[in-house]
Amino acid sequence: MKIPILLIVTILFLSSEAYADAMKVKEVIDGNTFETHMKVVHLWGVDAPSLGSPSAKAAKLFLEVLLNSESIHCNEKIILNEHEVVMRCF
Repeated sequence: MKIPILLIVTILFLSSEAYADAMKVKEVIDGNTFETHMKVVHLWGVDAPSLGSPSAKAAKLFLEVLLNSESIHCNEKIILNEHEVVMRCF
């Protein structure tokens, strides 16, 4: 019985990683949120300035530079709805 459960967990983990690798950023919305062709991704554990605050533009620019210059992998933490997820990225 342990093998089927381990197999299911492995498949779920690998499918999450495959999704992360296939993710292409369409637009950075703010310092902790970006949009892909499929979902709006809120970064888990990141508290960036809100839109309209003095440092919001700098936070958004920082995330844009980070996403364009680094190889980022993400795992889903929470599914908010059909089009929005919270992901842990590293």
